[in-house]
Amino acid sequence: MKTRRLLGLLTLLLLAVGFTGCSDDELSTIQPMSNIDDEIITFFENELPAMGTSSSFFTDVARDSEICYVVNDDKDFQHLYKGKFTPPTIDFKHSTLIIGQCQMTEGGYLVKRQFVENRGDKITLNLHIYQSLDYAPQVITPLYYWGLYPKILTNNITVNIIK
Repeated sequence: MKTRRLLGLLTLLLLAVGFTGCSDDELSTIQPMSNIDDEIITFFENELPAMGTSSSFFTDVARDSEICYVVNDDKDFQHLYKGKFTPPTIDFKHSTLIIGQCQMTEGGYLVKRQFVENRGDKITLNLHIYQSLDYAPQVITPLYYWGLYPKILTNNITVNIIK
């Protein structure tokens, strides 16, 4: 009798673990790379200004458009960049560039923190932003963002803005 009860409890325990332990929608968090060359950082700081508009990226889309690119090779990067300077070399064999713009109804916003949530073939870029000015005029202005991540193989991306 005790053996049967013990086997029954063990079966229930294994079923519970099986239902909660494995899922096709496993969520993993991916942080942007922290060991980025100063040349790359300086390039993006100059070409994607915190205030104002970029004349090097997103020139073929409306200023109030929301767009995000997952870039995995030099060809796509060269296609996006319309500036006059030579862009830095990015190791696309081991990294992915996520770059985009979103529309803000006030100026002065900056990205404080960003990370990617990965659910297999769908990724979400979470942008934690803050307003750096005490007063910003009510005007539609772009917020540019970029980040280098360990290689991401999907282009199916959603952007989540968190104020």
